[in-house]
Amino acid sequence: MFHDASRTLNFARADGPRRTPGGVLTATDRMVIELSRRDPAPSVAPPSRFFGRLFGARQPSALACPRLEALRRFAIHYRLRGDALPVEEHERLIEAGYDEPQISAIIRVLRDPRARTFSGQ
Repeated sequence: MFHDASRTLNFARADGPRRTPGGVLTATDRMVIELSRRDPAPSVAPPSRFFGRLFGARQPSALACPRLEALRRFAIHYRLRGDALPVEEHERLIEAGYDEPQISAIIRVLRDPRARTFSGQ
């Protein structure tokens, strides 16, 4: 008998947005936000082959899930620029499947990590 992991694991799927009630973030969303706090600004910059070849530096890899990568990028830009973050990052988050109540929840968590916007999943 095989174990059906899709019934027990609750990760965001890479092939499409995961819907939660408006304003609620999943445990995976919260984890990505927390991990993004340690990501440097260059991790969201366009790749530079010249710099890498010249100095042997590598840029951090993007997350495999486009939805979570959009969240990571948004969190980093918000941390660095506050409300003056690029409009493209807000649009990227919406295209990734987050709604306005969830984006407000993301901003609350970025401002105050203790904010209650957690689904517990």
